[in-house]
Order: sequence, then C-alpha cells, then structure tokens
Amino acid sequence: MYQSEAESSPLKTTQHFAILDGLRGIAAIAVVIFHFMEIIFPDPSKNFIAHAYLAVDFFFCLSGFVIAYAYDQKLPQIGIATFFTLRLIRLHPLVLIGSIIGLLSFVFDPFSNLFAKYTGQSILLFITS
Repeated sequence: MYQSEAESSPLKTTQHFAILDGLRGIAAIAVVIFHFMEIIFPDPSKNFIAHAYLAVDFFFCLSGFVIAYAYDQKLPQIGIATFFTLRLIRLHPLVLIGSIIGLLSFVFDPFSNLFAKYTGQSILLFITS
C-alpha cells in the first residue's frame, strides 16, 4: 500500500474524502428532520421521513470507515493508548457540551416540572454522562 509522511505523526492526516463528509451531513440532517417530524406526525405511517432512523446506522458505518482508514497504517506506530487519547480529546468536549445542554433544557423546561420530581436521578444521570 502507498506509504506517506502522514504516518510519521499521529496528528498528520491521510487523504480526505469530501464526499463522505457530505453523506454523513445528509444522514445527520435526515435524523434531525426525523425527530422534528415525530412532533408533527407521531404516527410513523404519516411521516415522510419515517425510516430516517436508519441514517444513524449509515452515519456510524461511514465514521467507522473513516477512522479505520485514518489510523490503519498509524496504529502500530502510535499505540492503542495514544489512539484512545486522540479520540477522547476529539470527542469528549462535544459529549460534555451536550450533557450540559441536556441538563439545562431539562431543568428549565417551561412545559413540565419533571426536574423537581426527578432531581436526584437527574443529577446522577448528568454525572454519569
């Protein structure tokens, strides 16, 4: 297989597939539309995008390919610990921001008072997220 300088450092990247970014973006948008349409049409038979939940699987398959392609030649050089550290640095800030937004939207939900009923579980769920 083609060897390049990108393998010498864990931070250097391999070839970028722009079309895969577009496909992952379309899949993500389809899932967002699916969730909004669930509010409008709770009955899946009336929802024009009722099978968009499959876009989640498609998104993860594409992401798996991209990660495998990016680290295929580098993994023996950088090691498993460095690989997981790089993945954690890339993903954890988004997980933390999403958890905070989720907690704030649950606490300040103007349509229900569920936070008062589930305060203990909500804090525990936030901490474990």
